Amino acid sequence: MYLSSDSVDEDEGGCTYPPEWLHTLQVSGLPPHELRLKPGVPIILLRNLDAANGLANGTRLIVVSLMPNCIQAEIATGSRASQPCIIPRIPLRPSDSKLPFTLCRHQFPVRAAFAMSINKAQGQTFQRVGIYLPKPCFSHGQLYVAMSRVGAPAGGTIMAGGGGAEQQRQRQPQHQQPQQQQPQRQQPQQQQLEGAATTLNVVYTEVLGHAGT
Repeated sequence: MYLSSDSVDEDEGGCTYPPEWLHTLQVSGLPPHELRLKPGVPIILLRNLDAANGLANGTRLIVVSLMPNCIQAEIATGSRASQPCIIPRIPLRPSDSKLPFTLCRHQFPVRAAFAMSINKAQGQTFQRVGIYLPKPCFSHGQLYVAMSRVGAPAGGTIMAGGGGAEQQRQRQPQHQQPQQQQPQRQQPQQQQLEGAATTLNVVYTEVLGHAGT
């Protein structure tokens, strides 16, 4: 287990905040105070260390060995897969934080990455992907990014929490009755999807309309 050293600049009231309290802060983009790793654990890099050699923000690695002042790892994916590398301990500051001060955390710029967000997975390629969607995506193209991380449909599995048609019903104001639609002939494909778990896909038609310009 690696413990971080946390501090606040003196001109921002560094003496006001005890280190024990700073250790409890979980800030987006920073590793935890207690970093628990072991050989074989997948990790993700949180900063650009050496982009020319594949060590960029979002790079997935596999821990090889743990040393007091550095972590030996191998790049897990991409053209530099299996390339060895050394991760040092560096001072880290959050790029966007709601804290009234700037936290400086001296720690290894990695997190355990048994799972990752869709945004972090963008640009990466995997043989198999499990997509967990307890709620529908909330941004344009997010579902496409998640499903296109594998080259073949058989390599992806989606666990959706439903909510497709259910959320559409919840969004309708209670004082308004749903508009009656003209009955349409059901297609065979639609009949097969009856009772299946569904999820909403967010697509802004304005984006698609300007794609060719």
